[in-house]
Amino acid sequence: MKLLAGGKWLLVAEASSGLGATKRIVGTVMAGYDGHRGWINYLAVEPKSRGGGIGRALMAEAERVLKAAGCPKINLQVRTENAAVTGFYEHLGFSVDAVVSMGKRLEIDAAAVRRAESLRSTVIWRRHRWLAPVLVVLVGLILRVAHVDKSYGHPDETITVEVVGHMRSSGDWDTNWAKAPKLESSFRYDQYNFSSYMYGTFFFYRAAKWVPGLEAWRSRDQGFWVYRMFSALLATVVVAQAWWLARRLAGARAGLAAGALVAVVPLLVQDAHYIRPEAFVTVLTMAAVLWSLPLATKRWANLRLLAASAALGLAIASKVSILALVWLPLVPVIVAGISERKWGFCRLGVSLGLGVLGVCAGFAMGAPGAVANPGAFWRGIEYLTAQYAGLHPPHSRFEGGIVAPVLGGYFWSVLGASMIAAGLVGTVGLAVRKRWLEVALLAGPVVLFVVYFSTRTVFFERNLSHVVPLFCALTAVGLIEAGHWLARRTGVKSGYLTAGLLALVLYRPAELSSRLVWLEFSGRNAAAVAEVEDAIQAAHPGLKWHVEALLNPGPVEALADHFSKGGGALLLREIDYHDEWCAQFGPLLTQQFKVKLLATVPSIFSDVPGCTLHAYNSWTSRYFLVEGLKKPRSAD
Repeated sequence: MKLLAGGKWLLVAEASSGLGATKRIVGTVMAGYDGHRGWINYLAVEPKSRGGGIGRALMAEAERVLKAAGCPKINLQVRTENAAVTGFYEHLGFSVDAVVSMGKRLEIDAAAVRRAESLRSTVIWRRHRWLAPVLVVLVGLILRVAHVDKSYGHPDETITVEVVGHMRSSGDWDTNWAKAPKLESSFRYDQYNFSSYMYGTFFFYRAAKWVPGLEAWRSRDQGFWVYRMFSALLATVVVAQAWWLARRLAGARAGLAAGALVAVVPLLVQDAHYIRPEAFVTVLTMAAVLWSLPLATKRWANLRLLAASAALGLAIASKVSILALVWLPLVPVIVAGISERKWGFCRLGVSLGLGVLGVCAGFAMGAPGAVANPGAFWRGIEYLTAQYAGLHPPHSRFEGGIVAPVLGGYFWSVLGASMIAAGLVGTVGLAVRKRWLEVALLAGPVVLFVVYFSTRTVFFERNLSHVVPLFCALTAVGLIEAGHWLARRTGVKSGYLTAGLLALVLYRPAELSSRLVWLEFSGRNAAAVAEVEDAIQAAHPGLKWHVEALLNPGPVEALADHFSKGGGALLLREIDYHDEWCAQFGPLLTQQFKVKLLATVPSIFSDVPGCTLHAYNSWTSRYFLVEGLKKPRSAD
């Protein structure tokens, strides 16, 4: 019928496999114009050709034809069960109209009957589609604020507490650690690390003054609990950012999947409970990526580039390693130049200038003291460089060398094989569809930081916190891809399959986070350990109590010296961080001393290799009665 009405309303895209080869149809779209509004119907591209710009080209030609016919506006309809495609049309400039679409079929078919039967539940879901992301963010908030007021701790929390406390009491807003008089000596040296995060914490504390009823909470322990809440709220923002990012990539289902993953990943839950800058830096990194994703219109492109660059500058003022991401805001310009095979050097120069300006402005706002005192800033950089180039038990390998096996083992254990596989599927899926912009913005930072920190000699998983949400978004895309692939082969609805795959991927990180929050941060694990220690001390009254982490021969030598000088039996709690250092020096205790194992309290993360879950939260404790040396030392 369309052909009879005029061939210009039926558009097809053809392709051939080579010179002289027969052309085949790879895409079609039907357009219509009734003199009032234009309509787009049945845009389709063959599966193996999707992602190559065919759909966009067909839509562009349909718009040209309709505009030439005098059409002032184009309408189209998307079935509610095909909501994922709305993102495609949004990128082309379409938006949802405030109308109700109604229809009456003159010919009833079986498919129409099935759709009518599910229409009511679908309409209800569409009306309340905001509820699911709100619930996902709420779950993330609960996991992040739960037990945030308990007495667990992190050795670095004192840095922000003392520096911000000095800023509040002295009026000196310089964030140099050396200026905080009450900061312990091991931290009190020239260092501007965490600077913009400290300003954020400082202003969050001041903003809390405007909320009535918080005076007592705000004044407790120098504002300690306010500072922790700042981290928890920032980490919750990351859940919402991940939902929005994945939704723009692959639709509403992908958004929910990414939000759910970010909500339960143990590393991000762990970051939320400490007064450290990881959540702050992650928010800024996600903001830079979101601002770098192009909209359907090129309006505000320069402003978004400037905002993304400024966000990265602020992040660099907290963690200098973010300097490796300054190229992110330029990705849209570079990809556009490659895809269009037309380089606008003026445009590239303007973009580069705006990027440099934004990064410098963001850094200056986040670390003005570093700008004013470049020598002190550089000395801090040198200290960090030396720290990550040397050995740092238990966060290094015993023989030295790169920590790639440690990093890989940690993420394989914590994220699970299914999540890593889904993330790779998502990355490959975007690449196959030639969505190079998204690949660069999401997979690029992940690969860059994984490779870089794999080649260091010290492993702190928090150094990759800011790229974990990007990997979660890729995982969500992979789940959608896998769901569609399975649906085509099984006949089961892709939504059900995607939900099942998501549950499989969520299980491992969610289960670990539940242990972290409800056992460790709640204090239940500490109470259980204290009960064991009380029982041991009650059974051996009067004996001295020692606590040692056998990360080097020093504690063993001190213990031997104690017995060589006639010291009596004692109780020893040996701490095992599940790392190579404890594995090397731990056996020295039973080899050199007469000991009796009294009790063992395993780490609640015994199935996870050495990481800060052990070093800062739950380590394995072995309790010994040490009675003396097996072989007395000869006197020199």
